[in-house]
Amino acid sequence: MGGRGRARRRGPPRAHVLGGAPDEEGRTWTDLYGIAPAGAVLVRPDGHVAWRAPDAVPDHDGTLRRVVRAVLSLEEPPGR
Repeated sequence: MGGRGRARRRGPPRAHVLGGAPDEEGRTWTDLYGIAPAGAVLVRPDGHVAWRAPDAVPDHDGTLRRVVRAVLSLEEPPGR
């Protein structure tokens, strides 16, 4: 087991495109997360939302790289 504050390796990140039927109150997952259909959410393995983009970002590959580095405390978060 790793030392305190160190993440265990869980393999490469997985990407999912979410959709599907609204819940019983007519809300979709994008309504619940407060994002547009072109937005994005980065969820940590423990289920906490680490970052979200309410709408599409111009450079999605570069933005995701910067966000992951920021979440891992390797650089400042985007927009700062």
